[in-house]
Amino acid sequence: EMLQNQNPGLRRRFAADQAFRFEDYNATQLEKILSGCCNAKNYKPSLEFREKALKKLEMQRRSESHFGNAGSVQNLLKDAVARATSKRKCSSDGTLRLEPDDVELPGDDQMGTEMFAELDKLYQMEHVISELKKLKAQFDLADDEGEERPKLGHFVFVGAPGTGKTTVARSLGKMLHRYGIIARPDVHETSGLKLTGEHVGSTKKVVEESLDKAKGGVLFIDEAYELGSGPFGAEACATLVEAMTNEDKYGGLVIVMAGYQADMQSMLDTNQGLKSRFKRFINFPDWDPSNCTEFFQTKANVNNFSIENHDQSVAIIE
Repeated sequence: EMLQNQNPGLRRRFAADQAFRFEDYNATQLEKILSGCCNAKNYKPSLEFREKALKKLEMQRRSESHFGNAGSVQNLLKDAVARATSKRKCSSDGTLRLEPDDVELPGDDQMGTEMFAELDKLYQMEHVISELKKLKAQFDLADDEGEERPKLGHFVFVGAPGTGKTTVARSLGKMLHRYGIIARPDVHETSGLKLTGEHVGSTKKVVEESLDKAKGGVLFIDEAYELGSGPFGAEACATLVEAMTNEDKYGGLVIVMAGYQADMQSMLDTNQGLKSRFKRFINFPDWDPSNCTEFFQTKANVNNFSIENHDQSVAIIE
């Protein structure tokens, strides 16, 4: 990018098509590097340590724009050895045993915390919490039985503004991170309108910039139905589909689209490839007047406010 955009003189003298390309190492190659480093340092990693270490490296590879490859292996071993030596000594022949608890995965220190406490504070979240608990139960069951976790896929949140979709997306990022499904709990928030460019060819770059910012975490697209309209919406959808099929680059990314139900369905119908990749739908129901008055009363009580002419206030809200 520097050669192409910053200096025409450099671009002429350094042809991009003649560059030497050093690709990231794959899982098999990383395992060989890990084994070589352990042998050279007289470390004895258990099978469980190897599996956990490779899982962490794979999560890093998918979430970091500039993955360190062999350097990441060395950093992981350095941290693991520091943990191991604080808990056990080398054996009589000078070898150091490495165990799975010497590798820290995302969420290892948070698994016992209450995942839904933040949502419990919100109003009208019972259905949403129920759906997320079903997802959590699927992961727990697979873990308990030693089976592979079900494929997560991507999400569609349908509902009107103000029903909690953005807040739930943030909680979903934390939950998936605690389970080690995504490498970061971060949620990059954007909108369907922001993902469309201003001229032909610019949309793909705009979408890829958001994908790169969300890499390893969650990409939340509010008002995603905007992708189904306008001259550049189709290009944005095609770029998203391309990213979701690129497991090597974006395999650790979860995409959440949000918007009105009818508009979201119409947008998804414009691109069958996009539609087929969103398997998890969560509905955020509208509030009726009684919900609004109950919420208003609850907030007043929490903040030690008293409501005069209660019936009149209710009538105004309704």
